[in-house]
Amino acid sequence: SRVRVVFSPREPLLAIATLGPAPSAGAAWPPNRVLLWDVNSRQVVRELNVDGICNGLSFSEDGQTLVVGSGNSLTTAGEVSVWRVADGSKVASWAAGLTSTNTGSAWFAATRDASAAAVGTSATTISVIDLKTGRERWSAKTTDDALKCFAFSPDGRVLASGAGFVDAVIRLWDATTGQPLGRLEG
Repeated sequence: SRVRVVFSPREPLLAIATLGPAPSAGAAWPPNRVLLWDVNSRQVVRELNVDGICNGLSFSEDGQTLVVGSGNSLTTAGEVSVWRVADGSKVASWAAGLTSTNTGSAWFAATRDASAAAVGTSATTISVIDLKTGRERWSAKTTDDALKCFAFSPDGRVLASGAGFVDAVIRLWDATTGQPLGRLEG
C-alpha cells in the first residue's frame, strides 16, 4: 500500500521501501523491507529489514550510505537508521519521533551528506537529529495545522517545512540552530 523510492546519486541503484501486510489485532508489525535494486541487471542486490513503516529514504551524496526513517503509527516513536550500502549493514539507529503518519505524509528528510535528519515529533513539530551523535540539534513547533513534508537545501544549511490542510506557508529554518529564516506565502 505504501512504497517509497530513491535513486543513488552515484550507482545504478534504486532503493525501494515496501510495506508488509498489516498485523492482526494485538500483534507486532512485521519487519518491512528496503530492497536495493540494481537498475542495469534488474536484480535485487540487498534486502534490509526495517522496523515499522518506512516513510523516507535518502542516499548520501557519495551513494555509500542510506538513511531510513520509519515508524509504526501516530502514537509510536519512529526510528532513523543509517545503513552501509556496500554490505547492507545497519551502522546506527536512533529513536526519533514520529516519522510515519496515517495520512501517508513523509515526516522525514536527510541531508545529502547524511549528517542530519529531520523528523516529525508530533503533527506540528519538527526535530533535527545529528546523525553522527544521535543527539537532537533542535526542535520547534512549525504550524498549528498538520506537517506534510520537509526538505533540506543541497548544502544542508536550510530546512523547508510545509503543512497541509489550511496552512499554505512554507517555512525556512536554519538547519543547525532552528532559527526561522523566512516564510514563503501563497
